[in-house]
Amino acid sequence: MNGAIIDALQQLADSSKLNRDHWRERAYLRALAAIKAYTRPITSSAQLLGLRGVGMRIRDKVEELLATGRVAKLVALSSLRAGGGSCCGCSTSTLTSTST
Repeated sequence: MNGAIIDALQQLADSSKLNRDHWRERAYLRALAAIKAYTRPITSSAQLLGLRGVGMRIRDKVEELLATGRVAKLVALSSLRAGGGSCCGCSTSTLTSTST
């Protein structure tokens, strides 16, 4: 499950970068680094309490992913891309897959 969490955070960081939201991008990247360094399987967001770089909102997204298998924010971004819309005012050709 850590892989799914890492993938989701990477996509959120990439989306924030496209939106030029550098504060969120950095927050996602800090959390991403902390979770990559976490050696145990994450089965509850409570495991992340006190983990430097992982705040309440990131824990909420992790809990949502663990409970539902998805993150609503990523679903919304995916819908925008599929519909040809732009979430950040950039050209829709900029909105490609966020996986790196």
